[in-house]
Amino acid sequence: MAVTEKGTDEYVDLNLYDDIDNIVISNPAHLFLQEIELAVKIGINEIWGMTDYIDLRRYLFSQYITLTRIQNDISTYISSHCAHSAQFDWSVEVEIFKDDVTGKELLHIRCTVNDVQNDGEVKKYVQKFAIL
Repeated sequence: MAVTEKGTDEYVDLNLYDDIDNIVISNPAHLFLQEIELAVKIGINEIWGMTDYIDLRRYLFSQYITLTRIQNDISTYISSHCAHSAQFDWSVEVEIFKDDVTGKELLHIRCTVNDVQNDGEVKKYVQKFAIL
């Protein structure tokens, strides 16, 4: 949601977690992390009218898809669908792990967002996902 204040666009969104003190997010890095999380977690037909999604589960059942292809697909989706992607230096890393208990393969996704602070220092945010 864009809110115009004093001639500038500032984005705010509802916090998806049970943090009563912070029900609205306005920090651009936090907004971007929430956009990434939604992009990764939204599945087929979970949102009415949404026709474009990543659908990560399809990769686990295909032996012909490379990790590079998965990483590129995720990066392309984030670049084109996350409003804050152009504001930050960010990266996506993808690995396949075998669960020791079940023996099933897991897709492990690691997204790193570098947020340059006003003093020039870089604050690094890392978000990880495991897809069964």
